[in-house]
Amino acid sequence: MAGELLFVTASDDARVEGFSYTLELAKVLGKEISVLLIEHTKRFAAYINRVAAAVTFAEADEHEIARELMQKQEIQEGADGDGYKSIISACIQKKVNVTIGRSEETNIISAVCSYIKTHNKVDMVILAPDIVRSFNIRAASLKRLARVVPQPIVAMSSLSPSEKNS
Repeated sequence: MAGELLFVTASDDARVEGFSYTLELAKVLGKEISVLLIEHTKRFAAYINRVAAAVTFAEADEHEIARELMQKQEIQEGADGDGYKSIISACIQKKVNVTIGRSEETNIISAVCSYIKTHNKVDMVILAPDIVRSFNIRAASLKRLARVVPQPIVAMSSLSPSEKNS
């Protein structure tokens, strides 16, 4: 059964919520997994602001503060990488092929459409809970996505802390 499941998640979520479901589904269906990482514009803006602040401090001969700001960024990037290492090791353990890529798009619909145009093996699109939550995906967005993407779409959600305790 050739084909792949496209798992769409935020590029800064090292926990990768919902991936275990995708991994089990791929194992059962005999599919490969492609993970598409999408940058959230607010988080990207925060990164740009942090880098700009570091540059400003460096120009003002406040090199120690600039280093601290950039080290915070490196720590965050390191944590991010560790999350994706766990994806790869989980896939190796389950004997499921996985590829991980980033999208230049910050719009979910554009990112998924661009990916599918260049990868014709996609059988299903799975939107991780972090994507649904942070990009505020609602029924209207899903309908728009369904109009342009012929593959089945699964939008995962997670319970809020108050719902979990109920």
